[in-house]
Amino acid sequence: MSILLKNANLFAPESLGPGNVLVEGSRIAAVYRTGEETPDVETVDLGGAALGPGLIDVHTHGGDRVELMDGGDAVIKMARFYASHGVTSFLPATVTASFEA
Repeated sequence: MSILLKNANLFAPESLGPGNVLVEGSRIAAVYRTGEETPDVETVDLGGAALGPGLIDVHTHGGDRVELMDGGDAVIKMARFYASHGVTSFLPATVTASFEA
């Protein structure tokens, strides 16, 4: 299934400003500048709302009942949890701990 998200204010590495995004299934298939020809598919007008490829959490200590200080498997579990909620990047914020911790 394809959907065109039109009239968006885009925040993406290759595009910043007004444009349209073609979504096929659960993936971004194409990004168009306003005025460029787009495919004839179901359309949702975003009315100028901000649109980006994923959320970025710039301060986190953990998630899904684990914390970053647990290391290894805990970080992987947390990353999967965040990804399932639309967070594509995160910046770990740890606390000072002794070498014995």
